[in-house]
Amino acid sequence: MDVKQDVVSIDDLVRTVVANANFEGADKGKLVVFEGSRNASVRGDRSLLQSVFENVVRNALRHTPSGTTVTISAKQAADDTLVVVVEDCGPGVPEAQIEEIFKPFVRGDYARNRASGGYGIGLAIAHAAVRKHGGTITAANRTNGGFCVKISLPILKS
Repeated sequence: MDVKQDVVSIDDLVRTVVANANFEGADKGKLVVFEGSRNASVRGDRSLLQSVFENVVRNALRHTPSGTTVTISAKQAADDTLVVVVEDCGPGVPEAQIEEIFKPFVRGDYARNRASGGYGIGLAIAHAAVRKHGGTITAANRTNGGFCVKISLPILKS
């Protein structure tokens, strides 16, 4: 499948995802903040990229406790990629399962189960979509608790 080659402002796209996530999280006392970037753009499919960020941010929002904040930051790396980092305050993922979360239909104790609506495909879809855009997606537990997902995408050069 070829990816559309539209110019996509990642700041605008992430701000839309944040607004939706804050609407969903408000009644649970959860907040999502975006620390912005230099408004970098990438070439790709806006709806596919929006799906990536919605999957990652909704997972973070789901697992962060009430009264905490999911933080999203974006910055340009030295290799002309835009690195978007999504961090939550949740329980994290067992180290042995971190690489598995990007595989389809994989769920662990940390994830939603099928009874609550999760099928274990959100991060697999995000992984495939990021790769189609020439980027990478990685995950790690945060040193002081919580979970972190990093999405790197090639910046559109003007």
